[in-house]
Amino acid sequence: MRWLSTIEKTAALDMATRFRGTLGRVLGDRLEAVLAAFSVSQAWLAFEEDFDVAPTDITPVPTQDDGQARADAHSEHNSTVNLLKAEARAQGYKTVKSTTGADVAWMSIGDGWLTVCEVKSVEGSNDIDQLRLGLGQIIDYLDQLRDYEPGVSGLLWTSREPRDAERWRRICGEHGVTLGWPGQEHLLATLAT
Repeated sequence: MRWLSTIEKTAALDMATRFRGTLGRVLGDRLEAVLAAFSVSQAWLAFEEDFDVAPTDITPVPTQDDGQARADAHSEHNSTVNLLKAEARAQGYKTVKSTTGADVAWMSIGDGWLTVCEVKSVEGSNDIDQLRLGLGQIIDYLDQLRDYEPGVSGLLWTSREPRDAERWRRICGEHGVTLGWPGQEHLLATLAT
């Protein structure tokens, strides 16, 4: 993550202030808190429309061993990201870009609560590695955003139900992270609290 210089913070605050009317309609009474985030901490949020990722946007350089498998995993990852963004929007959240590196982030329009999400493709043989990696990433994102008010939630989302899902739900919960997968979209509404 790159911290913004004073000049960049001032420019971001100036831009946000100029768009106060539009932001005010989107964020309501949480606008001041969001503007304050620009001036007193890292400007981690870009106030622009988020975009979907094309399944072919991130294509790895194939190797002899795993080129196609890796390309398929990236395509599945991007499709899962897009489906999760669409679900967040359908539930009334505003998807946003986050400089933490999270795959997906959305904000509750009413109170400004932020959810950051890491998406992992699991296929049975890689579940443990992917869940360990994803949980570590989410914990890092939550730490980067620890000073954000009104608050932030972390979600680790897998492309399908992982093996030993209940154990991993417990482990994630012990670290303040929610674990979900397709069919668990109702969890999104429980994160904005």
